[in-house]
Amino acid sequence: MQSAPPPRSAAPTTAGAVGAPAPASAAASFSDEAAADLSVTSPLAGTVVPLEQVKDESFAKGMLGPGIGIEPADGLVVAPFDGTVTVAFPTGHAYGIKAASGVQVLIHVGMDTVKLEGKGFTPRVSKGDVVRRGDVLAEVDLDVIRAAGYETITPVVVTNKKKFGAVDPVASGEVRRGDALLQVTPKES
Repeated sequence: MQSAPPPRSAAPTTAGAVGAPAPASAAASFSDEAAADLSVTSPLAGTVVPLEQVKDESFAKGMLGPGIGIEPADGLVVAPFDGTVTVAFPTGHAYGIKAASGVQVLIHVGMDTVKLEGKGFTPRVSKGDVVRRGDVLAEVDLDVIRAAGYETITPVVVTNKKKFGAVDPVASGEVRRGDALLQVTPKES
């Protein structure tokens, strides 16, 4: 597994300050279809789990798109590529990011965690923010999730796969933030 550079602005401080994403005005132009391969890197450190083993039918059956699950080792969630935040739930449990290539990824921290109403989640981005790979999206207290009886497994899925040729998992076992996780390839012309 190839090592990637450490996450940018990812080290939380005792005051909770982290690097801020760029303003939305810095957004790149977006296309609807991929022109080149895109590597989706791991937004979390942890253990890769096949999506089929996620205990949520919508994710396990690929209804929300192909991808992979991660059992997180810690609660720091970072951007898997450069892009714009298209979804940032106020509860802090889920984030959508769109790359300039058009690839859209959903990161859903834990199962049924929307029911926590934000408890244990510290969002660091908002809808419309421009992020770089490794920028902090959220800090999550995994113990709060577990104490409430919810699973921490985090699906990472490509929500608009039909616009692309293939979405292939390229990771297994242990991953670090920034390790290659999924490879998205364009449709052949």
